[in-house]
Amino acid sequence: MRLKHLISPVFGLISLATAFSASAVIINFETTPSILTGPSLFSAAGPAQDITVGGITVSGGVVLGFPTNFPAAPFGTAPNVYGTANHPAGGAVGDSSLLSTISINIDPGLSITTVEGLLFNGLIGQDTYNITAFSSSVAVDTVSFVDLPANLSSGFGVFRLNSGGAAIDLVTISTDLGGVFSGEWDFIIDTLAIGEPIENSVVPVPPALYLFGSGILGLVGIAKRRKSEYRGTGETA
Repeated sequence: MRLKHLISPVFGLISLATAFSASAVIINFETTPSILTGPSLFSAAGPAQDITVGGITVSGGVVLGFPTNFPAAPFGTAPNVYGTANHPAGGAVGDSSLLSTISINIDPGLSITTVEGLLFNGLIGQDTYNITAFSSSVAVDTVSFVDLPANLSSGFGVFRLNSGGAAIDLVTISTDLGGVFSGEWDFIIDTLAIGEPIENSVVPVPPALYLFGSGILGLVGIAKRRKSEYRGTGETA
């Protein structure tokens, strides 16, 4: 086969790959965007921070670095995470500007249809979380973690939202504020994969992240969309 006959399809594949990943954004809160290592405690972290990368803004929480009492840390990307807390019973009380909902606002022009990431429960007890994707104020997908185990039990979940084709412009991550610690919250997110699989989020891939695509996710629990239960192994910082 002549070289020119090979070049055309190769460049076609390159163009296709470029178009597919053009809007993809990975937010790990240390290198993307470039952020200094945060304090290890919510009490020392200060007011809420808006984190903006390529048309995507994460708000409602604050950056922590090497957070204390965080046994699930190996499942994230060190050193920074992003979280929010008002959990007096657990000794985690942040600035009054921290919210019980973390929001991810996405420029509709990016035409994002998938959002994936890590969610860690920081309470000293179980809690239930809902992660919902919206397109023009209409909910297009929801993942629920029911009774996510406590922080010291390394309770965390991998959420995967898919709009089915509609452009996602908002994702909300919130607790039901119920349970034993009614009205309190403490949770962390990390490694947001906007427009691509979370498995592509870091190079090299931390050993813990191989669980995500290996079929071993049953060991830590799989979040199922729409009113499903998460049965994992623990909690977060």
